[in-house]
Amino acid sequence: IDENADAIFVHHGIFWQDEDQVIVGAKRRKISLLLSHNISLFGYHLPLDAHPEVGNNVQLGKLLDIQNIKPVEGSLLWQGDLNI
Repeated sequence: IDENADAIFVHHGIFWQDEDQVIVGAKRRKISLLLSHNISLFGYHLPLDAHPEVGNNVQLGKLLDIQNIKPVEGSLLWQGDLNI
């Protein structure tokens, strides 16, 4: 707000699956501030975990020299072979 931002990029968004969708308390205050100052919020947690090239999981696997990195079907998990 102080920087006159048009958007804020965050790792975790505001809404979660299987969470009560009633907007009260701290969640309401956050959303009200964004809306009243016309600020967009972009949460990239899941897309960055799941992306097969630049995602957090696959990139950590590469840094740890994990071989045969591949996603676990039906989840955001990735698996591979670690030679210790």
